[in-house]
Amino acid sequence: MCGAGWRNSVFKIVRHEPEPYKPIANEHWEGCFVDKGNRDLPKLLREGYGNYKACFDAATKGGFEFVGLQYGGECWAGNSFGKYGKKPDHECSMPCKKDKGKTCGNGWRNSVFSLTPIEHGVDIDFTYEERMIIIVYFQWRLHMVTEEQYMSEVTRLGFTMESVNTVFQSKSHLLTKYDGQIKKLVIEFFTSYWTMIEGFTEEMFHYVIQIIGSEKSALGIGQTIEKKLVEKFNLDSSTYIFVQFHYYWSLSVFEGARTVFEVHQEDIQFQPADGPPEPEVAEIDVE
Repeated sequence: MCGAGWRNSVFKIVRHEPEPYKPIANEHWEGCFVDKGNRDLPKLLREGYGNYKACFDAATKGGFEFVGLQYGGECWAGNSFGKYGKKPDHECSMPCKKDKGKTCGNGWRNSVFSLTPIEHGVDIDFTYEERMIIIVYFQWRLHMVTEEQYMSEVTRLGFTMESVNTVFQSKSHLLTKYDGQIKKLVIEFFTSYWTMIEGFTEEMFHYVIQIIGSEKSALGIGQTIEKKLVEKFNLDSSTYIFVQFHYYWSLSVFEGARTVFEVHQEDIQFQPADGPPEPEVAEIDVE
Protein backbone atom coordinates (compact mmCIF):
# COMPACT_ATOMS: atom_id res chain seq x y z
CA MET A 1 0.00 0.00 0.00
CA CYS A 2 1.59 3.28 -1.17
CA GLY A 3 -0.64 6.09 0.07
CA ALA A 4 -3.05 7.96 -2.24
CA GLY A 5 -3.54 11.46 -3.61
CA TRP A 6 -1.95 13.85 -1.12
CA ARG A 7 -1.71 10.98 1.36
CA ASN A 8 1.47 9.32 2.71
CA SER A 9 1.65 5.80 4.11
CA VAL A 10 4.00 6.55 7.01
CA PHE A 11 6.28 3.99 8.64
CA LYS A 12 8.62 4.35 11.55
CA ILE A 13 12.04 2.84 10.99
CA VAL A 14 13.53 1.47 14.19
CA ARG A 15 17.26 0.96 14.25
CA HIS A 16 18.33 -1.87 16.52
CA GLU A 17 21.76 -1.55 18.07
CA PRO A 18 23.69 -4.83 18.02
CA GLU A 19 23.87 -6.79 21.26
CA PRO A 20 27.14 -6.68 23.21
CA TYR A 21 29.70 -8.98 21.66
CA LYS A 22 30.31 -12.32 23.35
CA PRO A 23 33.87 -13.65 22.82
CA ILE A 24 34.34 -17.13 21.38
CA ALA A 25 38.04 -17.30 22.29
CA ASN A 26 40.35 -14.71 23.87
CA GLU A 27 39.52 -11.99 21.35
CA HIS A 28 38.27 -8.55 22.36
CA TRP A 29 35.83 -6.46 20.32
CA GLU A 30 37.48 -3.12 19.48
CA GLY A 31 34.68 -1.60 17.40
CA CYS A 32 33.71 -0.63 13.86
CA PHE A 33 36.47 1.13 11.91
CA VAL A 34 36.74 2.79 8.51
CA ASP A 35 38.88 1.21 5.80
CA LYS A 36 40.23 2.63 2.54
CA GLY A 37 42.20 1.52 -0.50
CA ASN A 38 45.45 1.85 1.46
CA ARG A 39 44.26 -0.77 3.92
CA ASP A 40 44.04 -0.08 7.63
CA LEU A 41 44.84 -3.75 8.29
CA PRO A 42 47.15 -4.68 5.40
CA LYS A 43 47.16 -8.49 5.23
CA LEU A 44 44.26 -10.36 3.57
CA LEU A 45 43.90 -13.86 5.05
CA ARG A 46 41.91 -15.84 2.49
CA GLU A 47 41.79 -18.95 4.66
CA GLY A 48 39.87 -16.96 7.27
CA TYR A 49 37.09 -15.80 4.96
CA GLY A 50 33.58 -15.45 6.37
CA ASN A 51 34.09 -17.17 9.72
CA TYR A 52 35.20 -15.67 13.02
CA LYS A 53 37.09 -18.72 14.31
CA ALA A 54 38.85 -19.34 10.99
CA CYS A 55 39.87 -15.67 10.77
CA PHE A 56 41.12 -15.55 14.37
CA ASP A 57 43.07 -18.79 13.94
CA ALA A 58 44.69 -17.63 10.68
CA ALA A 59 45.69 -14.28 12.23
CA THR A 60 47.09 -15.90 15.38
CA LYS A 61 49.08 -18.34 13.26
CA GLY A 62 50.47 -15.41 11.27
CA GLY A 63 51.53 -13.56 14.41
CA PHE A 64 49.07 -10.66 14.01
CA GLU A 65 47.62 -8.67 16.91
CA PHE A 66 44.40 -7.45 15.26
CA VAL A 67 41.86 -8.68 12.70
CA GLY A 68 39.07 -6.95 10.86
CA LEU A 69 36.15 -8.73 9.22
CA GLN A 70 34.76 -6.75 6.29
CA TYR A 71 31.99 -6.92 3.69
CA GLY A 72 30.46 -10.17 4.91
CA GLY A 73 33.66 -12.08 5.50
CA GLU A 74 36.93 -10.62 4.20
CA CYS A 75 39.54 -11.32 6.89
CA TRP A 76 42.16 -8.57 7.21
CA ALA A 77 44.99 -8.62 9.75
CA GLY A 78 47.75 -6.36 11.05
CA ASN A 79 49.52 -5.05 14.16
CA SER A 80 47.92 -1.60 14.31
CA PHE A 81 44.59 -0.13 13.26
CA GLY A 82 42.38 2.94 13.43
CA LYS A 83 44.16 5.43 11.16
CA TYR A 84 40.90 6.25 9.33
CA GLY A 85 38.76 6.58 12.46
CA LYS A 86 36.02 4.79 14.33
CA LYS A 87 32.28 4.56 13.52
CA PRO A 88 29.17 3.47 15.48
CA ASP A 89 28.85 -0.29 15.84
CA HIS A 90 25.68 -0.41 13.73
CA GLU A 91 27.73 0.49 10.64
CA CYS A 92 29.33 -2.97 10.86
CA SER A 93 26.10 -4.92 10.50
CA MET A 94 26.54 -7.02 7.34
CA PRO A 95 25.82 -10.73 8.07
CA CYS A 96 28.81 -13.06 7.81
CA LYS A 97 28.51 -15.33 4.77
CA LYS A 98 29.87 -18.37 6.59
CA ASP A 99 29.06 -17.67 10.24
CA LYS A 100 25.33 -17.68 10.96
CA GLY A 101 24.12 -15.08 13.45
CA LYS A 102 27.29 -12.98 13.33
CA THR A 103 28.12 -9.75 11.53
CA CYS A 104 31.24 -9.11 9.42
CA GLY A 105 31.73 -5.40 8.95
CA ASN A 106 30.29 -3.75 5.86
CA GLY A 107 31.47 -1.99 2.75
CA TRP A 108 34.74 -0.26 3.77
CA ARG A 109 33.99 -1.04 7.41
CA ASN A 110 36.02 -3.44 9.55
CA SER A 111 34.67 -5.26 12.58
CA VAL A 112 37.95 -5.13 14.50
CA PHE A 113 39.09 -7.54 17.21
CA SER A 114 42.32 -7.70 19.22
CA LEU A 115 43.78 -11.16 19.67
CA THR A 116 46.20 -10.64 22.58
CA PRO A 117 45.75 -13.63 24.90
CA ILE A 118 44.73 -13.25 28.53
CA GLU A 119 47.64 -14.33 30.75
CA HIS A 120 47.80 -15.06 34.48
CA GLY A 121 44.19 -13.96 34.97
CA VAL A 122 44.96 -10.30 34.16
CA ASP A 123 42.24 -8.39 32.34
CA ILE A 124 43.99 -6.79 29.35
CA ASP A 125 40.92 -5.15 27.84
CA PHE A 126 41.15 -1.48 26.98
CA THR A 127 39.33 0.62 24.45
CA TYR A 128 40.49 2.21 21.22
CA GLU A 129 40.16 5.66 22.80
CA GLU A 130 42.27 4.60 25.81
CA ARG A 131 44.93 3.17 23.50
CA MET A 132 45.05 6.38 21.49
CA ILE A 133 45.29 8.62 24.56
CA ILE A 134 48.18 6.50 25.85
CA ILE A 135 50.05 6.94 22.56
CA VAL A 136 49.48 10.69 22.37
CA TYR A 137 50.47 11.10 26.03
CA PHE A 138 53.87 9.58 25.32
CA GLN A 139 54.20 11.63 22.14
CA TRP A 140 53.67 14.75 24.24
CA ARG A 141 56.12 13.70 26.96
CA LEU A 142 58.71 12.90 24.28
CA HIS A 143 58.24 16.40 22.79
CA MET A 144 56.91 15.01 19.50
CA VAL A 145 53.75 17.11 19.76
CA THR A 146 52.95 20.39 21.48
CA GLU A 147 50.98 20.67 24.70
CA GLU A 148 48.22 22.37 22.69
CA GLN A 149 47.99 19.38 20.34
CA TYR A 150 47.97 17.01 23.32
CA MET A 151 45.15 18.89 25.06
CA SER A 152 43.17 19.03 21.81
CA GLU A 153 43.49 15.27 21.39
CA VAL A 154 42.46 14.68 25.00
CA THR A 155 39.25 16.63 24.32
CA ARG A 156 38.61 15.02 20.92
CA LEU A 157 38.84 11.53 22.39
CA GLY A 158 36.34 12.43 25.12
CA PHE A 159 38.72 12.67 28.09
CA THR A 160 39.54 15.21 30.78
CA MET A 161 42.93 15.44 32.50
CA GLU A 162 41.43 13.62 35.50
CA SER A 163 40.10 10.76 33.39
CA VAL A 164 43.45 10.43 31.58
CA ASN A 165 45.10 9.97 34.98
CA THR A 166 42.51 7.32 35.78
CA VAL A 167 43.43 5.39 32.64
CA PHE A 168 47.09 5.32 33.65
CA GLN A 169 46.37 4.46 37.28
CA SER A 170 43.88 1.67 36.60
CA LYS A 171 45.45 0.21 33.46
CA SER A 172 49.16 0.84 33.78
CA HIS A 173 49.78 -2.87 33.11
CA LEU A 174 48.35 -2.36 29.62
CA LEU A 175 51.02 0.04 28.37
CA THR A 176 52.73 -2.76 26.47
CA LYS A 177 51.69 -2.28 22.85
CA TYR A 178 55.16 -1.20 21.77
CA ASP A 179 57.21 -2.74 24.58
CA GLY A 180 58.92 -5.34 22.41
CA GLN A 181 60.08 -2.78 19.87
CA ILE A 182 61.14 -0.30 22.55
CA LYS A 183 63.09 -2.93 24.49
CA LYS A 184 65.02 -3.97 21.38
CA LEU A 185 65.98 -0.36 20.65
CA VAL A 186 66.88 0.38 24.29
CA ILE A 187 69.34 -2.52 24.17
CA GLU A 188 70.84 -1.13 20.94
CA PHE A 189 71.22 2.38 22.36
CA PHE A 190 72.61 1.20 25.71
CA THR A 191 75.11 -1.01 23.84
CA SER A 192 76.42 2.19 22.23
CA TYR A 193 76.46 4.22 25.46
CA TRP A 194 77.71 1.92 28.22
CA THR A 195 81.41 2.37 27.41
CA MET A 196 81.03 6.05 28.30
CA ILE A 197 80.27 5.14 31.93
CA GLU A 198 83.51 5.48 33.89
CA GLY A 199 84.21 2.30 35.86
CA PHE A 200 81.42 0.30 34.18
CA THR A 201 82.83 -3.10 33.18
CA GLU A 202 81.90 -5.42 30.34
CA GLU A 203 80.66 -7.92 32.91
CA MET A 204 78.29 -5.29 34.30
CA PHE A 205 77.09 -4.48 30.80
CA HIS A 206 76.26 -8.12 30.02
CA TYR A 207 74.49 -8.43 33.37
CA VAL A 208 72.30 -5.41 32.53
CA ILE A 209 71.42 -6.96 29.15
CA GLN A 210 70.52 -10.19 30.95
CA ILE A 211 68.19 -8.28 33.31
CA ILE A 212 66.51 -6.47 30.41
CA GLY A 213 65.93 -9.78 28.63
CA SER A 214 64.18 -11.21 31.68
CA GLU A 215 61.76 -8.27 31.90
CA LYS A 216 58.62 -7.81 29.79
CA SER A 217 59.39 -4.13 29.27
CA ALA A 218 62.40 -1.84 29.33
CA LEU A 219 60.23 0.97 30.68
CA GLY A 220 60.36 1.67 34.41
CA ILE A 221 63.06 -0.88 35.33
CA GLY A 222 66.00 1.50 35.88
CA GLN A 223 65.81 1.27 39.68
CA THR A 224 65.51 -2.52 39.50
CA ILE A 225 68.70 -2.69 37.43
CA GLU A 226 70.56 -0.37 39.82
CA LYS A 227 69.52 -2.45 42.84
CA LYS A 228 70.65 -5.70 41.19
CA LEU A 229 73.98 -4.14 40.17
CA VAL A 230 74.58 -3.05 43.77
CA GLU A 231 73.83 -6.55 45.08
CA LYS A 232 75.85 -8.49 42.50
CA PHE A 233 78.95 -6.29 42.34
CA ASN A 234 78.95 -4.92 45.93
CA LEU A 235 78.70 -1.34 44.71
CA ASP A 236 77.72 1.82 46.56
CA SER A 237 74.59 3.24 44.95
CA SER A 238 75.69 6.78 45.82
CA THR A 239 78.87 6.61 43.75
CA TYR A 240 79.41 8.54 40.54
CA ILE A 241 79.12 5.36 38.49
CA PHE A 242 75.38 5.32 39.20
CA VAL A 243 74.97 8.98 38.36
CA GLN A 244 76.43 8.17 34.95
CA PHE A 245 74.44 4.96 34.63
CA HIS A 246 71.18 6.75 35.39
CA TYR A 247 71.92 9.36 32.72
CA TYR A 248 72.85 6.94 29.95
CA TRP A 249 70.10 4.49 30.83
CA SER A 250 67.48 7.26 30.73
CA LEU A 251 68.92 8.46 27.44
CA SER A 252 68.67 4.94 25.97
CA VAL A 253 65.03 4.60 27.05
CA PHE A 254 64.17 8.07 25.74
CA GLU A 255 65.78 7.43 22.35
CA GLY A 256 64.22 3.99 22.05
CA ALA A 257 60.71 5.21 22.88
CA ARG A 258 61.02 8.28 20.68
CA THR A 259 62.15 6.17 17.71
CA VAL A 260 59.21 3.78 18.07
CA PHE A 261 56.62 6.54 18.41
CA GLU A 262 58.04 8.41 15.44
CA VAL A 263 57.51 5.26 13.37
CA HIS A 264 53.94 4.83 14.65
CA GLN A 265 52.87 8.46 14.89
CA GLU A 266 50.46 7.93 11.97
CA ASP A 267 48.28 6.11 14.52
CA ILE A 268 47.23 9.57 15.73
CA GLN A 269 45.64 12.03 13.35
CA PHE A 270 45.37 15.34 15.21
CA GLN A 271 42.14 17.27 14.82
CA PRO A 272 40.85 20.45 16.45
CA ALA A 273 38.94 19.91 19.68
CA ASP A 274 35.68 20.94 18.01
CA GLY A 275 35.96 18.24 15.33
CA PRO A 276 37.45 17.86 11.86
CA PRO A 277 37.75 20.90 9.60
CA GLU A 278 35.03 21.63 7.10
CA PRO A 279 35.82 20.25 3.63
CA GLU A 280 36.98 22.75 1.07
CA VAL A 281 34.45 23.43 -1.70
CA ALA A 282 35.80 24.33 -5.11
CA GLU A 283 34.36 27.46 -6.69
CA ILE A 284 32.88 26.88 -10.15
CA ASP A 285 32.37 29.68 -12.57
CA VAL A 286 29.09 29.40 -14.40
CA GLU A 287 28.88 31.38 -17.63
